[in-house]
Amino acid sequence: MWFSIKFFGPILSTALLVVASVLENEGLVFEYNKASNESLLWGPYRSNLYVGVRPRIPHSLMTGLMWFNMDNYNSVQNMRHFCDQNDDMKGFGWTQYDPRIGGRQIIKDKEMHIKIITDFVKTDSGNWALKIKGIPTKKDLKTSLVFYAGLEGDGLLEYAGMRDLPTNLVSGNLKLLGYSTPLGSAFEMDIFDTKHNKYIRPSKPLVDPELDPSLTHHMSLHVPDGNVWLAKDVFMTLLQEEISEVQTQFEKITDVPVEQLFSLKNTADFTGNLHFIQKSFEGEFEFAITFNVDGTSDQFNKENLDESITSALSKFDEKFSRNFQLKAPFNSDKFIKFGKEMLSQLMGGIGYFYGDQQVDRNAVVDDVDFTTSQLEGKSEGPYELFTAVPSRPFFPRGFYWDEGFHLLPILEHDVDLALEIVKSWFSLIDDDGWIAREQILGDEARSKVPKEFTVQNPNIANPPTLMLVFTELLDIAKKRHLLKSQTMQIDDQIVIGDDYFSSSELGDAHLLHPELLIDYAKEVYPKLKKHYECLQMERSFRNPLFTKWP
Repeated sequence: MWFSIKFFGPILSTALLVVASVLENEGLVFEYNKASNESLLWGPYRSNLYVGVRPRIPHSLMTGLMWFNMDNYNSVQNMRHFCDQNDDMKGFGWTQYDPRIGGRQIIKDKEMHIKIITDFVKTDSGNWALKIKGIPTKKDLKTSLVFYAGLEGDGLLEYAGMRDLPTNLVSGNLKLLGYSTPLGSAFEMDIFDTKHNKYIRPSKPLVDPELDPSLTHHMSLHVPDGNVWLAKDVFMTLLQEEISEVQTQFEKITDVPVEQLFSLKNTADFTGNLHFIQKSFEGEFEFAITFNVDGTSDQFNKENLDESITSALSKFDEKFSRNFQLKAPFNSDKFIKFGKEMLSQLMGGIGYFYGDQQVDRNAVVDDVDFTTSQLEGKSEGPYELFTAVPSRPFFPRGFYWDEGFHLLPILEHDVDLALEIVKSWFSLIDDDGWIAREQILGDEARSKVPKEFTVQNPNIANPPTLMLVFTELLDIAKKRHLLKSQTMQIDDQIVIGDDYFSSSELGDAHLLHPELLIDYAKEVYPKLKKHYECLQMERSFRNPLFTKWP
């Protein structure tokens, strides 16, 4: 017995230590994944829109903002919604933005004579807020804005005052109540003015009491799942039906004032899955939308919103200064401002995409002139992708070649975010090791692509630029290792306590905890290996599309 204890005792102790280590690492990985998913859950991930917030979850809540002038009859035809290169913009984009924190976007709409500032902030509890500020560049400007929220999948979205008000007109705040099974929570959405705004007053007696532009308008209706992204088309159809009805009462449509003609009536009910909220202002304005999960303690409201925005912008500035210590002559204010805007524009273009893609796996590519027969796509998927985009108005989707270069500056700012995006891309590698060079997932993404370019083919691929991320990661790891003693004393350190990571501590977790990097490698390596073998096979066939790669 003594011999058995003496012999097996050390082995048993070692085994227990190994088991304890494995359990500890599993706990670390679980807590990290939980914290990371929470910090990246919500964002302006509809990067093809000027303003659009959604979660990284399919079939849940999607929101967007549209606007047009209320002082002429033609402006509504150019209503802003999707980013479009044909819009007469002086410029638009994020000046300060971090996907884990939030930030500020400035839109200079030359044609609509207005500068719109959007501030987005969020918490780790799944709450977020969006503040919209309009500054006219033309005297006595009249602007109408339409915010919409659409719920797909199992759940409910309704107007909180539907049992109290017989019409769609609201004076003051407006609240939506909802529950989403995919989100797993009940929530409230409040739409309210953050200052005393001047609403448009009727210039003539009202044609219909429900067309009063001095009040907030609300309308809801039911649309099929997968159609919320068509909100602008739905709104324009509803408006056209309303105009047609009004036309029957007047000899000329211009007899009806613009501000009444383009105010939306409630022709349905208050319990649809797509809700429109319209506000029409004269001059400068400010209003906000808050999304708060029931039972959370860090909810947004009118009193704490401005402070939350200021804090988010300050955190971004501090994080940028820490990660990008610019040296002379590039450390002056103008270069720092440029650097912040460049990084913010890049990260502000990060979007979440979900849907099927069109693939032709039978077409053959001519290796001499790189032509193919007419591609006949078949639907595959659905898939999801979390990625930056090359251009919000022109290429609002994932491009494999581009993404490797997108991620290099993001990697310097947030290693964990860059690796999350790489993992999302690698999840799309098929059993043969191929990944489509252009990710056109779902109807919304396809709406921005000419039909002849929508179908992907396994014989056509892009260089594996995502490998640049791993090369750069090694260099960053070496630099961070040299500064480890300093790094562990600043706010970037990861401290495990109360079973969570806070969002302010995320960014370098994979560098500070090798266990996370090892777990990450185990997850992505099988796909990476297949991808490498696919490329090697193509090179062995001396396909010019592949052999020209370095």
